[in-house]
Amino acid sequence: MVVGALNDRPGGAGTASTFVDLATVQTLPEFTLDRASYAVEEGAGSIAVEVRNTGGTAGEVDFATSDGSALAGINYTAVATRRVFGAGDTNKTVNIAIANNTVFQGDRAFRIALRATSGGALGEPSMAGVKIIDDDAVGTNGSRTIIELPNPASPPASAGAISLTLSPPAANGQWRPVGDPLWHDSGTAVTGLASGNYIVEFRAVNGFRAPDPLTLAVLTPGFAGNPATAEASRAQWRRQGEAAWHNSGELVSLNSGVYVVEFKPIPLLFEPPAVEVEVIAGQTNSVTGAYVVAETPAAPKPQVLTLAQATTQQPDLFSGQIKVDHGFASGCVVQKHVVLTAAHVLFEDASLSFATDVKWFFQRQRGQYEPAPQTPRGWYVREGYSAQSAGDGAAQEPGISTPASQILDIAAMFFLDPPGRG
Repeated sequence: MVVGALNDRPGGAGTASTFVDLATVQTLPEFTLDRASYAVEEGAGSIAVEVRNTGGTAGEVDFATSDGSALAGINYTAVATRRVFGAGDTNKTVNIAIANNTVFQGDRAFRIALRATSGGALGEPSMAGVKIIDDDAVGTNGSRTIIELPNPASPPASAGAISLTLSPPAANGQWRPVGDPLWHDSGTAVTGLASGNYIVEFRAVNGFRAPDPLTLAVLTPGFAGNPATAEASRAQWRRQGEAAWHNSGELVSLNSGVYVVEFKPIPLLFEPPAVEVEVIAGQTNSVTGAYVVAETPAAPKPQVLTLAQATTQQPDLFSGQIKVDHGFASGCVVQKHVVLTAAHVLFEDASLSFATDVKWFFQRQRGQYEPAPQTPRGWYVREGYSAQSAGDGAAQEPGISTPASQILDIAAMFFLDPPGRG
């Protein structure tokens, strides 16, 4: 496996590129969904999903649904179908029936995905979550109103990117940054990345051995292998004992023998370890040198408070205990009628559904008298949390969340009576 130096293309600052040989790109139809997430009210009866062909050439693509917190045959009708595109066809529609009932159950979600056939390739997005919004009225049996906030604000723009080319092409290998729910084809770039270190993993393919995970650095402009970068901050290499440093990609002619290649220390980065290279007459050797970002010191770890600290000292005196179907958690009074907590407290990842029996116990008077339980009128969670958590559960063990769901993991509970009364 050959890994090119980072940021070594003109104007490429902010990009980490890794190359594993070179692959010949074959022109194929490229299939995508028309959006990365969908929402439909329960009473709508159905939802139409558009499959697009951005390549323009003929091909076929498979479409299938899979359960999340919404179950096929109960909340929606499962679909497994193939769409055939002729030359020039740009889109096809798939209709999914949605079941309607009169019982409030909270929002539910299921997944849809495209699967490429031999006549096509997948673009992005090729997977999506579909949220079924419960439009039934809240009853008196302990059900909750679940309303989700708009999407969180977009993170600051970043020009960082990672692209990989995998070999051999016949393996049809795929890769992704750890935490990314989507696998990416050879030659695909993941863009919009902030500066930092990213671990890249490779998908297992029958008959081939997947490469070991790579740690790649996405850097701010002005760093690494770009020859336009100031030399003090430029990633360079040399033979051990040699005085001059060489730029990334520079070819040096040497006699046959064994040489040790070392990498120049530069500010704010950890340089790669020295490597031993055997030079053979008539052959060209490529050497991997991947710098990683020197992480800033970790923030102080949180400490466990005593009960006295958590119930008598500000701001902790506004904390309390939350009892749900699947256990206990904590929250904090932030407004007269509002308690802040984590969304996973209210969402049970084993059943992929929201809790239906929630009680709040204000702890300020604990020790004087037992707190009286209060039932929230409802709560807000960020849009997409339940669908993303359902996706986490399909990808790995229940209870283990991904960064994509962690950034949505916040909830606000609302009460008719002040939850911090007294």
